[in-house]
Amino acid sequence: MPGRLKPIARTPRRLFDHERRLLERIPLPRMFHTDLHMGVAIPIAIAIIVFGVILLAPRRMCACGGSASKVELAKRLVDAVAAAAADDATYSGRCPTSAQIDSEGVATTDPWGRHLRITCTDAGTKATSAGEDGELDTADDIEAVRR
Repeated sequence: MPGRLKPIARTPRRLFDHERRLLERIPLPRMFHTDLHMGVAIPIAIAIIVFGVILLAPRRMCACGGSASKVELAKRLVDAVAAAAADDATYSGRCPTSAQIDSEGVATTDPWGRHLRITCTDAGTKATSAGEDGELDTADDIEAVRR
């Protein structure tokens, strides 16, 4: 047909021997082996993106909005604060404040945004979260004691 251009056939560049050996070891379909840059780079980029999303995604996704996940988080937080406070009390000989624990990189605010209470007795160091209702000394309080 006159006036119509023919498509130019793209010929892939010639691979070096070490590139060919590398490609032969990669278990990809043959269509990816034609061009080193586009044939291997795209699947590798896709794999990196997929693994990045998996590794950076939250460990536990809950669409329930829920108190259950906040309670679990508070339990772990209270335990970490009690451990840090017990260490401080052991080494300094006095009960640490929330600000001292916070300066060590351990958050002293529970998932509901309230500060934890830290108390030291002969029995050990205790960290307490007021729980969901925000009132201390009620049934929903979350406590951890470390000796």
